[in-house]
Formats: sequence, structure tokens, C-alpha cells
Amino acid sequence: MFKGIERIYIGGERVSPSHVDQFLDRHPSVPLFNCYGPAESCSITTTHRVRREDCEVRNGIPIGGPVQSTTVHVLNGTRSAATGEIGELCIGGEGLALGYLGNDDLTEEKFPILLIDGLETRVYRTGDRGFVDSEGILHFSGRGDQQVKIRGHRIEPQEIEVHGSSLPEVAQCAAIPVPGTLGTYDSLAFFYTSPKSAGSTTPSQQAEKIREAFQQKLPPYAVPGSVHHMDRLPVTTNGKIDRAALVVLLQD
Repeated sequence: MFKGIERIYIGGERVSPSHVDQFLDRHPSVPLFNCYGPAESCSITTTHRVRREDCEVRNGIPIGGPVQSTTVHVLNGTRSAATGEIGELCIGGEGLALGYLGNDDLTEEKFPILLIDGLETRVYRTGDRGFVDSEGILHFSGRGDQQVKIRGHRIEPQEIEVHGSSLPEVAQCAAIPVPGTLGTYDSLAFFYTSPKSAGSTTPSQQAEKIREAFQQKLPPYAVPGSVHHMDRLPVTTNGKIDRAALVVLLQD
């Protein structure tokens, strides 16, 4: 299916090194570029022509360097990170959006004007983490918050938990991203406990009501793929919900 194509650009999710390796075997003459970028920066902010050795990089296939008229700053606060130091990826240049329509507060938060290397620079704070290696190549290191991407959509698990906590069937809850096989997330799992006032309603009946409520309140991509009733949620030594333990339950 790739025969006759001059070059290929891929992006939107973390790339599977094993699939890229197979592609390079079968189509060595077709340039393959890994791309990174949020919608706030016209979706393609950086590109990297994938090399064979990139499939062995510990942090995953690099995201490369900025496209024309675009800059990417790796910042810790407002300080530029050193080579190899992880910081927030902040994007500047002509491709930035003007802001969020009808949301001045979020625009001010995400599109600040920062003093970088002595110059006032308008940037978009992506919330993504990354670093520049000794060759000047950018690498993606994950999110700085709990936001995840599922089937190309950004989702905040905490927002799902806020919706879940408002339901009469729910006392405590946790929305857990379900890890996929390619280093991405396939869906969300919703774990909850019932209040004492739940009465004779069975867990299966509660789960069905919760699913229906989510379908009414949330876009389809944000609706948890599974709902799990628990007598109590596991907690860490600090008394917080043990999300790692819930991930293990999903894998059992």
C-alpha cells in the first residue's frame, strides 16, 4: 500500500518502534517522518526523519526539530533547560493560535508572553515534557499532568472523576487510563464504591446507570470503556487512591 508514495508523515500518538522497524525493512527508499504538535500550533510543530537507530532509543522515537517559522523551547519555569534536562515543551512562532474563543482565562494561562533569553516571546505551554539531546534533537517524555490521549482525543481523567462523583450511585471513584500495547492508552476504566444509601441496587444495576449517565454527559471518546464496582478503593501509605494498584487489577 505504500508503493509509489514519495514520503510519509505520521503523528498524533507515540510511534510503535516495532512497526516502524518493519516499515524501514520493507520500504527503505521511502522517507518516514515522525511528527509532533498540538492543534494550537497547526498540529505539525516538529518533524524527524526516522533512522534505523531511532527504533532503539530508550525514550521512544524522537520528535525532531521545529518546522519553518516555529520555535520549541524546553523550559523549567521560564528558564531554558540544559541539554538532556527534561522540561515543558513551549511553542512559539507564526503558527500559534490567537487563543481559545470565548475563554480569556485559559488563553492567558496557556498563551503567556515569557522573557526567554532576554526576549519577550509569546508561547503556547503544551503541558508536554521533553528534552533536547546532544545532537539538538527533541525527545518527548510524556505529560506534566494527568492528561492522556485516547484515540487522538485529549482527556483529563480528573474531569471524568468529577462527573462520576456527582452521581448518586458513587461514593468514591477513580478514572484510570488503560495501557495499550504500543505505549499509548486504549480507553478509560472507571472504578467506584457505593454509598451506604445505595440500598438494594446491585453493582451491575449501578454500573448500567453510571454508563448511561456518562453517555448523556460526555462525548463518546471520553466515556469509560468499563465500569468496576469495588468494596473499597486501594490507597497508598499517604492515604491517596493507589492508581498503580488499579492498573494492575486491569492487567490481571
